[in-house]
Amino acid sequence: MVGCLYISEFPAWALLQQQPEQRAVAVYHAGRIIARSRFLCQAGMLLGDPIDRARALFPEACFFDRDAPFEQAVWDGALQRINEITPFLESLERGVAFFKPYDFSEACVLAGQLVVRVGLGPDKGIARIAAVRSAPGSVLQIRDAVVSRFLSRTSVAVLSEFGFDKDLPARLTLFGLTTLDKVRVLTKRHLTVQFAAAGSALFDMLHPAPGTARIPAYVPPATITESFRFDSGMRDFVHLSNLLDSMARRAVLRLGRSVCTRIALRLQFAESCLPPAYGQRDLKTPTADPGVVGRAANFLLCGALIPPGEVGLIELTLAGLQSPRHSQASLFFERPPLDAAIKHLDERFPGAIRRAVLLRPGAPFPEDSVRLVPFAD
Repeated sequence: MVGCLYISEFPAWALLQQQPEQRAVAVYHAGRIIARSRFLCQAGMLLGDPIDRARALFPEACFFDRDAPFEQAVWDGALQRINEITPFLESLERGVAFFKPYDFSEACVLAGQLVVRVGLGPDKGIARIAAVRSAPGSVLQIRDAVVSRFLSRTSVAVLSEFGFDKDLPARLTLFGLTTLDKVRVLTKRHLTVQFAAAGSALFDMLHPAPGTARIPAYVPPATITESFRFDSGMRDFVHLSNLLDSMARRAVLRLGRSVCTRIALRLQFAESCLPPAYGQRDLKTPTADPGVVGRAANFLLCGALIPPGEVGLIELTLAGLQSPRHSQASLFFERPPLDAAIKHLDERFPGAIRRAVLLRPGAPFPEDSVRLVPFAD
């Protein structure tokens, strides 16, 4: 059985992980809406709308420009959460990941904690269709015996969720292919001749090659971890805060030329009856500043010490490591502005430099249309 985690309109979901109190969140790119929260979707906001129109129709919504590094950091955190329940994980794109769960209950817990759609099926194609058909926070499991019946009840309209052109479902409907089971009986030649590359990709999705259900072991991205273990329990918050600042400085030194986008904190208490406390924070802007890392770590510490207890182990992790953004230097010589040079010459030779003042546009003689006056006038 293959599992698929699917997050519709991932850029908006990523922002909601940082601002869970917000309901009306929309993300735009190049002046158009590319993702919106479920609340705005139900309110009628359309993908592709110009940002000015969306602001006018939904003044209460919060609009954010797309931030790809931030989205990648949030997606890395989601992959880490899946990796905690299974080592077999494959990321297809941001918002879509395949994994191999050990049992159905683990998939249910994952879907409920992240509030995402999860589908289980005999192969990746069926699992992804099941994930799209499921509701946020729930799991839809499709077994081999019911695949045909499931596809007969699945409209071709779901293909727009797979990155296919929006015209493909309408064109399929014109041929009477209203459900996926009717599309599945066609050969690859039929679909390729009629729909070109989209038809070939659709056939491959509905007829996966043998062995595609295998999912490789996940290799997590690099992280930097600093930890400290107390000989006896430590309860003093000021001492813990100062220790966190020191750990943040050491961790940032190990970053080198990289920057981090996510900070995680783990506390293990000296009392065996208390479970470990965890905290995680995604940074809006990648940073290598020890002050920013220290403040974020102390913020997590405040939440992790509720209820308070004697800390036996404190662990700080910098994740989502990225190379700093570079800017392209100019390849050509830029001519300096003339205003400064003209002003300097006018000071040395007063009245020598003149400028033209337009008197009569369209005059028959040039001397009647303009007049030369000193530059300083």
